[in-house]
Amino acid sequence: MKKVLGLIVVMLCMACSKDDKVEDSNSFKVDIDGVTFTSKQTIAQLVGGLTDAFSIVATSASGSGETVTLNINFASATDFTEGTFSLTGTNLSSIIYTSSSSATSSFIDTNTGQIVITSLDATGLVASGTFKGTAVDLQTGNTVELTNGTFTNIKYIKTTL
Repeated sequence: MKKVLGLIVVMLCMACSKDDKVEDSNSFKVDIDGVTFTSKQTIAQLVGGLTDAFSIVATSASGSGETVTLNINFASATDFTEGTFSLTGTNLSSIIYTSSSSATSSFIDTNTGQIVITSLDATGLVASGTFKGTAVDLQTGNTVELTNGTFTNIKYIKTTL
């Protein structure tokens, strides 16, 4: 599962260029154990074909190396609509929090959280929504609470594999 999620993150990074800038009116925020994480850069992608998924990768404005990644997997990219997507452990959807640039401090939630798409402009390729969850460090068992998560007017790109 880590390989699939890692592949999605790599595809997001490779697919975006300097021309894929987000609009000034966008934002990505979440409280992590009560401390607000605000995104400096947000990259989003809807992938269809081999893997049908929507992913957002947000990096911290503080320059600390923190990232938050949201992944929603679908039976088909046409299933990407407004609605609530619960993390069930069987659908490969997840919330991943990396507390630093070290890959060993990653927390993942595949069972308790939810991602809600509250607004979707499929023509303009813009999504907004909320999310929350409890992410677990798979090596130590430590947890972090992700609450009050919002993403607003996040521009995304579409690719087909």
